[in-house]
Amino acid sequence: MKAFFMIGRLIRIALILSLIILLLNRLFSRRQKQELHFWVKITAAALLLVSAAALLWHMMI
Repeated sequence: MKAFFMIGRLIRIALILSLIILLLNRLFSRRQKQELHFWVKITAAALLLVSAAALLWHMMI
């Protein structure tokens, strides 16, 4: 049950980051948007891996 709340917290953080990025996306130039897109992809992949690791860890306990 504890891992469920941890995964929910990670999803909430991802949603907040997405909203911030959407707001900043309007303010940046094309080059800055490309850089931002790169970091968003890296962050999304990291959050996905952390969520999967937390789920696997929870299933093993």
